[in-house]
Amino acid sequence: DRLRVSRDGTKINGMALIQRYRNQDGALVLVTEGEGRDDNKPANIRLTYVVSADRFIVRKDVRFEGQAYINRNEYRLSR
Repeated sequence: DRLRVSRDGTKINGMALIQRYRNQDGALVLVTEGEGRDDNKPANIRLTYVVSADRFIVRKDVRFEGQAYINRNEYRLSR
């Protein structure tokens, strides 16, 4: 899969970048949010990317109207 960052750095794959910070171990954490569909229903989708020298994590959380976020999936790659 590809990650496309907008020219102005405010979006990743068309979703708004809402947070950018370093966690305790120094990894870069990027959080995006946007509207989409999940389980064939409209939903708010939050993607969290964790990037460090030896790992890459993508976590997808989904919130349907009137509900809390639920974790849909998480991919962890390391070397």
